[in-house]
Amino acid sequence: MKNLLRLCGGKGQATSFIFTDTQIKEEGFLEDVNNILNTGEIPNLFAPDEKADLCELVRPAAKSENRCPEGTPA
Repeated sequence: MKNLLRLCGGKGQATSFIFTDTQIKEEGFLEDVNNILNTGEIPNLFAPDEKADLCELVRPAAKSENRCPEGTPA
């Protein structure tokens, strides 16, 4: 899931995510997919240092769209 989010969010690569019932190995997988659909994130998926790296990846795109002109992590 981390790699998928890095590709589509950090690198801007168009991606499709297909998840079938035969791929459910643990109930936690459904909770993760539900969290992405409802809130756009999975709680505690990335460590703080990984979050900082991701912020640096998306900062240029966010600035170009005037979504974070001051460059804050939010």
